[in-house]
Amino acid sequence: MQKLLVCLVSIVICTFPVSCERVVDVTLNSSMPRYVIEGVITNNGVCRVLLSTSNNFDEDNNFDAISGATVSITEDQGGAILLTERKPGNYQSAYLKGKTGHTYHLLVNIKGQQFTASSVMPPQAVKIDSVFFSTEILGGTNRRIANACYTDPPVKGNCYRFVQYINEHKESTVFVDNDKFNNGHTVAYPLYFRNNDDDARRNIISGDTVRIEMHCIDSTLYKYWYSLSSLTAAVWAAPATPSNPVTNITGGALGYFSAHTVRSIRVVVH
Repeated sequence: MQKLLVCLVSIVICTFPVSCERVVDVTLNSSMPRYVIEGVITNNGVCRVLLSTSNNFDEDNNFDAISGATVSITEDQGGAILLTERKPGNYQSAYLKGKTGHTYHLLVNIKGQQFTASSVMPPQAVKIDSVFFSTEILGGTNRRIANACYTDPPVKGNCYRFVQYINEHKESTVFVDNDKFNNGHTVAYPLYFRNNDDDARRNIISGDTVRIEMHCIDSTLYKYWYSLSSLTAAVWAAPATPSNPVTNITGGALGYFSAHTVRSIRVVVH
């Protein structure tokens, strides 16, 4: 299983479906390994925290799971739920389902070192109304892309992340949007990607099944995913000394804790 090698800028390489998602990031400079926390609680019953350690760019890409940690999540209107380690580094609970508008607090203890984070699940689970495909010139190549159409609620401050699967192969590009310029409007959000690694599985062609998830996220998680997206783009454009994505975890760990809604749509490309 892969791991989140997040230290210092990430090129997102591969993940699994939402039930066991892992963002794989690559450390581009030498540094001491750091703890990596990937916590998710959703409105569809996913409650999972993945714990690992970061690696340097020149090291292998094996998953260094952290076992034996104590992990709990507390809802703002309830008590703490202790997560069970189902397999090395993978802590889950079947007793906690996220609710819109609620705040969740994560507490992780690794060998006496404590890490905390909080995340608010947005009050509305906005959905994708439709998807259409267009052909764009990206990096000098004609590429078919998906456009996700949705209606932004009239309340300001909505933030979104989109996750695209082509024949259930997850696109590595980080897609984020907010309502800064589109509050209350109908939006057609283009899922641009460059396919710099020339992976044929990433190209959209006729007959493909495309599934797009829409995550409603809080503003803190938007900053995390936006910074991750920006750092990734910078690496492809002009490699330089990278920095870490913005995290909402305190205590010195990398990663994120996200309470978000999930709605998805599936279409066949004609």
